[in-house]
Amino acid sequence: EEYLAGGISIDWKFPAEDFEVVSSKDLVTWEVVHSAVGNLDSYTRITKCFSARYIEVRMTKADELNGDGAYAIWRIGIRFDSNLAHCKNVTVRSVINSTLFLPKSAHDGDPDTIWMPAQGARTATLVWDLQDDILVSGFEITWRYPPIAFTMEYLHPDEPNRSNYTFINQWGPHRLPGRAVDLFQEWRGGFPAPPN
Repeated sequence: EEYLAGGISIDWKFPAEDFEVVSSKDLVTWEVVHSAVGNLDSYTRITKCFSARYIEVRMTKADELNGDGAYAIWRIGIRFDSNLAHCKNVTVRSVINSTLFLPKSAHDGDPDTIWMPAQGARTATLVWDLQDDILVSGFEITWRYPPIAFTMEYLHPDEPNRSNYTFINQWGPHRLPGRAVDLFQEWRGGFPAPPN
């Protein structure tokens, strides 16, 4: 069966200086997910959108600093992607820079990248296309700079009025206690299941 990967991590005892991580759906055609030349790090973290049935790590040069010229791995983690927004199309109304702070940075799984709207924008919107009717059980947001308030809404794909969003929740200083916007925000409860 084919799965959408949520990330790969490698804990090296003796890191490979040159290596590739490749994926395949049929053991015949392989695609490069990640390649490294001159790697000396003892930890490799890969966050990239891809689906695969098979994943292979190809090591071609050992780190000479370990003294043995050998490869050694403590553990490899290959995670199924439980983030419904990861690798999906996202649209925004504004961005501060067309080459930096891209919308996909909001859900690429990389803590070093961020999305930012145009500076001084009074409002900003992110819209994810989940590509199917999916029951959503909640969400998590880590803000670099939290807004004063924000609202979460969803749109059913069969809704003829594309601006008729359904309200889920709102956070901000004028809402109930406990709903102020923190640097980390999460909500659990589930959106209503789409009708059959």
